[in-house]
Amino acid sequence: MQGLYDITHDDVTEYGHTINTLKRFNLYPEVIFAFFYRIFKGITDAVNINTQTCWKINRGSNLPPIESCEGIGNPHYFYVDNVFASAGTVAGSIFVMGVLMSDSIFGGFLALAAFAFNHGEATRVQWTPPLRESWAFPFIIAQIAFVTYIIRNKKSGLSWAIGMAVLSIFAKLYWQFSQFAFFTQLGSIFVLHAFDFSSLSTIKTLLLGHFISFCTSFVLLFGNEMLFTSFYFPSICSFALALLIYPLLNKITFRPVFVLINLTLFVAGSFGLKFVISNTLQVHDDAHILDILRAKFLGVHNFHTRLYTCSAEFNFIPKETLWKLTQSLLLPSAGAAVLIFAIYFIFYSEKSSVLWRSTENKGRHFADIFYNVVQLICYCSITYLIMRLKLFGTPHLCIATAILANNKLLNIILKDRLNKWAHIGLIGLLIAAMAHHGRENIKKQYNIIGEYSNPDQEALFDWINKSTKPGKL
Repeated sequence: MQGLYDITHDDVTEYGHTINTLKRFNLYPEVIFAFFYRIFKGITDAVNINTQTCWKINRGSNLPPIESCEGIGNPHYFYVDNVFASAGTVAGSIFVMGVLMSDSIFGGFLALAAFAFNHGEATRVQWTPPLRESWAFPFIIAQIAFVTYIIRNKKSGLSWAIGMAVLSIFAKLYWQFSQFAFFTQLGSIFVLHAFDFSSLSTIKTLLLGHFISFCTSFVLLFGNEMLFTSFYFPSICSFALALLIYPLLNKITFRPVFVLINLTLFVAGSFGLKFVISNTLQVHDDAHILDILRAKFLGVHNFHTRLYTCSAEFNFIPKETLWKLTQSLLLPSAGAAVLIFAIYFIFYSEKSSVLWRSTENKGRHFADIFYNVVQLICYCSITYLIMRLKLFGTPHLCIATAILANNKLLNIILKDRLNKWAHIGLIGLLIAAMAHHGRENIKKQYNIIGEYSNPDQEALFDWINKSTKPGKL
């Protein structure tokens, strides 16, 4: 409890100020796994199980010898192993998403193979395990899989909303950017609603899940102002308003007008309410994000934007990355999948649904695919703008490839001329073609071996410890 008090009343990180680092820096992963480590260490010590091996290393060059340890009983290994274990669930979520999108286990294998072949462009966990994204993204992708299942199977009710909220809460507690990812999800779900792809009860369940997760996260983050004043909360309110006046809007049967009014209401409401809340509370913690976008498109820079944009991670996605994704056939495959669904949507969906709509919304076929295509567009957009966010775009491109394994969708377009076994054979050929460059990418990942050594920084820390009084720096 003393450790928890210290990080919520930290007077060391910012000299002269006492801050709540749990609120400011989203340190919940460290708190949770420190708690588990104490339990683990207590049990293994009690039953006399050796969980680490240590030895002395003579480094030479007038450097003092150090002790080095390995094994899960070492705090560093325990931390990193749990990060990697959490990141390992991403592959499972992508496989499940592939199965849902294709209605076939072969779609799961296709999406999983695409992820493995492009792993270096899909995550940074192997380089920097402590990043907030390393902890949060596994929960984000699991939540998307859960949402896809709800949409696909037309689920509704409080239990489904709570299940969705639990995954969302962990993501928001672990990474402050999660709220922006969920803002794009709310926008994607709203487009789903505007085009009548999902029933009203399912849409309300999804919105309720977001509302529960927001309220819970807001409390657990000690009233985090950035969460409250971001686009996430205003988008929930705008969505709720649109559903509140849905009985009135539902009288519109001409689809373009219905879609236009709904989207205008959602966008204007989200941006307008965000502006009002931020200016009323005088909180602009996320202003740097808009500043980065302004710098990219208008060339208007300030000190902070120059700090960000001098780093490759915050620049536009480089051509080299796009070429790598093309060589591994991920971009062509995902592009073909989206094109196939677009052809179905325009020419083969319900004949009257393009221009006219029924006031009795019971949902439409392939709602889960429609949602994920819109979500993919959102993720690819932010990936293009900020290269660091390719951890959203690349995995969702892998998921989109699973559409190519949807035999039912393809046979609607091809008028039942695609044999199931021939289709499976084509999927196998695609995976084999992906493996041509994909296996080289995997080899490169396995060949990355190194160790950390920074004597100059060590000397600096030693000098600080010797030359300053405790608590003064």
